[in-house]
Amino acid sequence: MDMDAGQMNEFLEAMARFNPAIPDDVISYFLHTSGFASDDPRLTRMVALAAQKFVLDVALDARLYQQHRVNAQGGGGNERATLTMEDLSSSLRDYGVNMSKPEYFCDSENTLQSDE
Repeated sequence: MDMDAGQMNEFLEAMARFNPAIPDDVISYFLHTSGFASDDPRLTRMVALAAQKFVLDVALDARLYQQHRVNAQGGGGNERATLTMEDLSSSLRDYGVNMSKPEYFCDSENTLQSDE
């Protein structure tokens, strides 16, 4: 899809009004730590928009996995939806992100303390 100058200006104005869920400062920080440097705030806002879209897509797909899991277990009804790590992992795997626990995973401070 090619955009003419008018469409591009309209898009940039809409993006400037857009209030992303991930603040520009957070996006700027991660862009800087990854080696990206630019003084153009529009680039930061575009990355924020893309990141928000990605997170939303993953969350919606995870919700679908949750619904399929509940339906397969014979559940349903009016109970509250609970997303599990398996739902999220399945959704992320669809986007090429492998989410697995480290080989040595500690889930509480008590696990680290030795018996004295």
